[in-house]
Amino acid sequence: MKELVTMTLWELRLKLKILDDLPDDTLVTFGSGDLSIHRARELRYPPEKNIPPMVNIEFNEIYKLIPTE
Repeated sequence: MKELVTMTLWELRLKLKILDDLPDDTLVTFGSGDLSIHRARELRYPPEKNIPPMVNIEFNEIYKLIPTE
């Protein structure tokens, strides 16, 4: 199975720091403007699995991924 592509919440906050000074009515696009957020959910696993908590952001649309390497 392919390894999950992840980032820490700290890394996400750094990437989204640009949003801090923008007004609330600023428009945001996802992807090429063709993605919309379905939901965000927290994933927690039993402590014995030794997996850190994760947040999963789901989109309403499905993409076919094409490797760039």
